[in-house]
Amino acid sequence: MVDGVQAANASPGLNPDEKALAIRGALMQLTTEQLLQSINEQFGDFLKDFAHYGNQPAFLFRSAKYVQRLFEAVSILSMKCPLSPMPGQSALQHFNLARIDRCFARKSGEILNRINLKTEGLVAVRKGDKKFASDAERDAYCKAEAKTYFGAVDGEDLTQRIVQMVLQINVQVRSGLCTSPSIKDVRAYFKAIQL
Repeated sequence: MVDGVQAANASPGLNPDEKALAIRGALMQLTTEQLLQSINEQFGDFLKDFAHYGNQPAFLFRSAKYVQRLFEAVSILSMKCPLSPMPGQSALQHFNLARIDRCFARKSGEILNRINLKTEGLVAVRKGDKKFASDAERDAYCKAEAKTYFGAVDGEDLTQRIVQMVLQINVQVRSGLCTSPSIKDVRAYFKAIQL
């Protein structure tokens, strides 16, 4: 996934729309298994940033590129996998985007659109394309973005929501035969491992 994005970004002369199409085309070539592997790798990097920054507002924008890649992969998975059960499938044996969307304040497509804006959103803050007069102003903006788009009050809450999303994705894509853990179970797990 990262290779496809970086190849498109390295192509000189592509306007933003052409670049977006090139990225989408490269990602559509990935298998479901490769997308899942990429999701899990981005998730690991996201958790690494949480371990490094903790619940500081800087975590919200420092981890934004991993969140962007996660939501890009969710978008591709939703196109590649059946969105409703096929004959003979249980309700859990398909990629249920609605179950993913329930983890957040907005639908995943809206979040991805916001993340991909050039001068707004958390990725723009990370890249320095969104300017602020002070760190306090930047931090307030990042907290507002997390609340508005993810329904998260802080970095810890965002992490719990991303964990829930990644668990849902893994359950749905890997087997479709299990149920995903509750948010209570997820919190207990991460408390036990001190994350």
